[in-house]
Amino acid sequence: MKDSFSAPIPEVPHDWEAIKLGEVCSVENGCPFESRYFNEEDGLPLVRVRDVNAGVSKTFYSGPYEDRYLIANGDLLIGMDGEFHVRKWTAGKALLNQRVCRLVPNIKRFDKDFLAYAVRAPLSHIEAHTPYTTVKHISARQILAIPLPYPPLDEQRLIAAVLSAVQKAIERQERLIVLTAELRKALMHKLFSEGTHGEPLRQTEIGRVPESWRVVSIRQECIDCAFGPRFGSKEYVLEGAITTLRTTDMDDDGRIDYTHAPRANLDPARFASHFLRIGDIVVSRSGTCGIASVFEGYERPVLPGAFLIRLRMRNAVWPQYLRHYLNSAQGRARTALIAQGAIQKNISGTRLQNFLVPLPQYREQVAIAGAIDNVARVAALNQQRKRALEGLFRTLLQQFMTGQVRVRDLDLSALGEREQELVGAM
Repeated sequence: MKDSFSAPIPEVPHDWEAIKLGEVCSVENGCPFESRYFNEEDGLPLVRVRDVNAGVSKTFYSGPYEDRYLIANGDLLIGMDGEFHVRKWTAGKALLNQRVCRLVPNIKRFDKDFLAYAVRAPLSHIEAHTPYTTVKHISARQILAIPLPYPPLDEQRLIAAVLSAVQKAIERQERLIVLTAELRKALMHKLFSEGTHGEPLRQTEIGRVPESWRVVSIRQECIDCAFGPRFGSKEYVLEGAITTLRTTDMDDDGRIDYTHAPRANLDPARFASHFLRIGDIVVSRSGTCGIASVFEGYERPVLPGAFLIRLRMRNAVWPQYLRHYLNSAQGRARTALIAQGAIQKNISGTRLQNFLVPLPQYREQVAIAGAIDNVARVAALNQQRKRALEGLFRTLLQQFMTGQVRVRDLDLSALGEREQELVGAM
C-alpha cells in the first residue's frame, strides 16, 4: 500500500538545516512474537503499541527471542498504529513487539533527547492527516522521511535540557495530583467514620459512627424535595434568560460547570417553585446516580433538569457536609444500593428521602466539610499549575523547534525560579 505524505518541511533559522530523520537516524522494527507465549507474569515485559504512551507493559513474553529485539531505558520508541506516540522508555529491560519501532540516532550528529522532542509535532501532523478505515498506520519509510530542524549539536542539547526540565516539573505535578487525590479519599473515609473529636464509636444500621452522631433519614431533615421540571426542547434558545442544570454539568465531586448548560425561554411564574436557591442540594437520579451538588448562586436564574432531585434542607444540616457525604466512597456505595433498573439505573425521590446519613452537630459538619474543601482547593491548584506547565512546554517546544526563540539567548538561571513558581512548594 502506498504511504501517505510526510510532515511539512520546517522553517528554520539561517544557521540551521532542515534534514530528513533518515539522514541522522535508523529505525528498528519490533518482532511479531507468538501470542501463545503471552502471559501476565512470566518472562520479559512485551512492549506493544498501547504500552508506548502508557510507559509500562503489563504483558509478558516467555518464548524464544533474538537479542536485537531487547530494549533498555533511554531507547526511543514510536507506536506505529492508532496514535503515533513517541516515548523515551524508562521501565527497564523489555522486548519490542511488532508495530512498535526504535529510533537509533547517530549521537555524533543528533542528540537523543532533542530527537524525542523534535519528532513530536511531525508525528502529530502525520497522524492528523492519515486516512484510515479502522486504525491509522505509519510505516518505517514515512518515519525516516520526517523532516526535522537540525541545529548545531550543542544547541540541540541545550534545547533538550530546558524542555526536559519543564517536562520533569509536569511529571512532579502529576504525582502531586495523584497523592492529593489519595489523601482526599483517605481523609473523607476517616472523617465520615470517626469524626473530628476522637470520640468512641457505636454500631448503627449504616456502620460505626461517633457516639454523639445521629443517624437520620434525609426526609427527617428535609423541608422540600422535588424533581426538576420537564419542558419541551423548543424552549431552549441561545439567549434564553433561564439556565437549566443537567447531570452532565456536574462532575463526580459535585462541582458545577455552567459553561455548556443550556438556556431556556420560559415563563418564570410557571416554574417559580422550581428555581434553585442558594444552599439547595441537587442529586442526580439517573445515569451516574447519587452525585450531589450544592447550588451556590449564579448570574441567571437556574432550574434543575428533570433528571435531578432538589433537596432543601433544614438549618440543622450544612449543605456542603451532605454533598460531601453523598459523594464519598461510603455514600456512593450506599446510594448504588437504592438505584433501580436493569439497563438504566434510577433513584426514586422516595428512596432518596428514606436514605440514612450520619449527622454530627452542625459545627462539626462545617468543620468536616471545610477540611475536605481545603484539600479540594489544593487539588484544583495542582491542576491549574499542571495546565500552566503544559502550556509553557507547548510554547517552548514550538518556539525552540522553529528557532523563534534561541535557547542560547535565554537566562536559564530563571528557569528554576519559574518552575518553583508554577509547581509550588508542597
